Amino acid sequence: MATKNRIGYIQSNDKLDGTNYDICHLKVQFALNDGDMLDLLTSSMPTLADKDEQGRDITTTEQYQENPKVYQTWFKCGRPACYTMLSCMQDDLLGEFECFSTAKNMWLQLRIGFGQTSATRLRTLQLK
Repeated sequence: MATKNRIGYIQSNDKLDGTNYDICHLKVQFALNDGDMLDLLTSSMPTLADKDEQGRDITTTEQYQENPKVYQTWFKCGRPACYTMLSCMQDDLLGEFECFSTAKNMWLQLRIGFGQTSATRLRTLQLK
């Protein structure tokens, strides 16, 4: 429920449309930070170690994937972050980014697609 309240702060004219990445990525970070999900943008696995059946710490991706219960818990924590990011995009971008299963992968692809200055983007800005 709290995720929906955070998304409400981002008005439709502030949603990512491909030209406003700089401001939109800040707003997404604020929304995810408010929900204690900001670390999902930079880490593949949670920072808290969990225990396997023998009581040993689980600290690597492979160990999480070998333990389905722990992996599913981590995966479910990432879904609200993905939902938040998708909700902060214009409708025409949703299809392009809904395929990412982790918030980190989606965040990286958004940065690659919209955050880097390219010759095409500079030309577009020049024409405007």
